[in-house]
Amino acid sequence: MRELETTPLRRWGFLEVVDGTFHIFRSRFVPVFFSTFLLVGLFQFVYEILNLQLSETLEPFTDPFLDPLPEDGMKPLGWLEGLIALLMVISFIFSYIFLHPLMRVAVSWITIRDLTEKRAVTTGEALKHAWKQGLPALLTHWLAGGMILGGLAVITAFIFIPFALLGMALGDWVIPLLLSVVFVAFLSTPLLIWVTVRLSLVFPVIVEEQTRYFAALKRSWRLTRRSFWRLLTIFLLFGVILVGFTGITGALLHLILVPGVVMGWSFLWAVEMGVALLLAGLTCLMEAVFGVLATVLYFDQRIRREGLDLEQSLRSTPEAVS
Repeated sequence: MRELETTPLRRWGFLEVVDGTFHIFRSRFVPVFFSTFLLVGLFQFVYEILNLQLSETLEPFTDPFLDPLPEDGMKPLGWLEGLIALLMVISFIFSYIFLHPLMRVAVSWITIRDLTEKRAVTTGEALKHAWKQGLPALLTHWLAGGMILGGLAVITAFIFIPFALLGMALGDWVIPLLLSVVFVAFLSTPLLIWVTVRLSLVFPVIVEEQTRYFAALKRSWRLTRRSFWRLLTIFLLFGVILVGFTGITGALLHLILVPGVVMGWSFLWAVEMGVALLLAGLTCLMEAVFGVLATVLYFDQRIRREGLDLEQSLRSTPEAVS
């Protein structure tokens, strides 16, 4: 029997997780980025185009900040703006509900192959694997989303009903309604963050362990036990880095449009298409890095809690293999 082709796993420190994530992203940039772009980037491109289109009134590719306002200082939204806004919402929801899980499966699979085998995979292979495990990933994603939305609905009802009764007693709905919104946000936001972190390893679990549905959710919950603050800190650090980079770059890209609007470029539509494509690429970059990070943290948690590195070391010895 031939020797197992694996690469040693080991326990990483905080900064090593950061450096390791960016290292994998750089070394596997082509399959990671293009898998992400092909799955979610195209709809993100449509979203960005619609967003730029919504910035106009009824004249295509103009800037509402530079257009003169009516005398009353307001620009009424017409049916076209409402239609564009509706298409933006549909594009975002469709991408998150149906395509985001497939993207996370593809990125997780690429990262797992790098961590365990140091094997480079192609974009086509990653997309095939995402399609192969697409249904379990989608159903698990929907299950988690339904549970979260159900919990938020219970919290909202639990808070809103007493304030609604208070509004009926006082004969004034405004203040009780505002207070209920504040309390719902105050309670649901930390709970939502907590649940999101605890379920952050679901897609690596699905890919590596072939586990799905409730078992995958329970597995992620178990792996993140007593590690919430560490994981939250890492996710926040990456969020600050990536949101800062993409935000500044996106603002600079929007500034490119200002001279075109002022000087009335005849090819401004092409510039806006290019800007939308780059903005979609920035979003894909951020999504891809978070997918790699979740997979790195999955292995790090297994090493810390289950001694995965020792198990792999034993399996890779000639005695164990034979």
